[in-house]
Amino acid sequence: MRVGLICRDSIKRIITELFTSREIQADENADIYVVEIGSELPKDKVSIVFDLNNMDPFIELLDKLCKPLEDTADTIIGKSSEDKYEIISYDKIHYFEGRGNNTVCVTAYCEYKVKAKLYELQERLPQNRFIRVSKSLIVNITCVSQIIPWFGRRFVLRFCDSKKEVEVSRSYVKNFKNFLGI
Repeated sequence: MRVGLICRDSIKRIITELFTSREIQADENADIYVVEIGSELPKDKVSIVFDLNNMDPFIELLDKLCKPLEDTADTIIGKSSEDKYEIISYDKIHYFEGRGNNTVCVTAYCEYKVKAKLYELQERLPQNRFIRVSKSLIVNITCVSQIIPWFGRRFVLRFCDSKKEVEVSRSYVKNFKNFLGI
């Protein structure tokens, strides 16, 4: 993995050692930058801001990002409305929704922007838990509390721990029924 680094020269060696121990290569041409709090953020780049006085969350994030793919196969990284990146377990995800050019991960309490497109998520997510229910929605069936028959041979899905509802569109109903075995 390659990341850019912006920090004081006096701590650059420490951060570089953290990177090296996790097989992260510092590269000025990277799309992702690690930036010390108070430093200027690079334009048009994703930035992870760290505070030298509170390094634990930063180190945890580095460890999570650098684990082998099979160790992180049940999580996704999303950006909250407060511009913080969080690691979200598939168990907490209710659904993914395509909104214009953005993909949003919806949980019971928050929404996160994710980098992947819906078609990429459909290939990557566990096929026994996640199903496409419309052109713009992929649902985690394990978080659905009710399946309600609706007008025009459609279904409405209600989620655990939430008042959110989504609709299974007509063109996806047959696939949805086959998925559930009904």
